[in-house]
Amino acid sequence: MSTLFAHVMTGGLSCAEVDALLDSAIDGELPLLTRWRLKLHRATCRMCGRYASQYGVTVERAKAAFDEPAPDIPSETADRIARRATGRPPDD
Repeated sequence: MSTLFAHVMTGGLSCAEVDALLDSAIDGELPLLTRWRLKLHRATCRMCGRYASQYGVTVERAKAAFDEPAPDIPSETADRIARRATGRPPDD
């Protein structure tokens, strides 16, 4: 396969360019032509297709985790956690 043919068949995007566009694609911020080029690349590059699919799943799960309200944590518990996280000694 010629280099030009491969370039055209992958939407004219490199794998690094696909990676850089994923966040904008997920957020729906890409122009139509760029979306189609990204879609073509993902369809012809197995690694990018798998990577982009898994990336999308990861983003969706991360968003869902923040959709749930945070549990009420007593302030003394939150303070103890913060002290341990920052390496500060206990107040008592």
